[in-house]
Amino acid sequence: MKKFVLLVLVLSLCAGCLRPEPIACTADAKICPDGSAVGRVPPDCEFAPCPANCSSYTVETCPNQCVVCPPCEVCSSISCQTEELCESIGFHRDWYRKVAVSGTAIT
Repeated sequence: MKKFVLLVLVLSLCAGCLRPEPIACTADAKICPDGSAVGRVPPDCEFAPCPANCSSYTVETCPNQCVVCPPCEVCSSISCQTEELCESIGFHRDWYRKVAVSGTAIT
């Protein structure tokens, strides 16, 4: 009986050893271009990506996570939008580069 109690005690102590320690990141924040802030995310504690508020950028300053989208119902002229929006109206993210290289006028 003593061996059984000792075995249960040892197993219960070791069970806590097998759990990974929670990772705590520092509580600093990064200010995104749209003014919002993002914190660090475990396990590597890198900053979370900034939200893609693409429509606040101009065509010239459109960041990599956004795309230049042709005129559509939502965007009445060429503008910086999310890739999802641009693809939903049938355009791939490279359409603007291809048009600009070909020299076709864009309005």
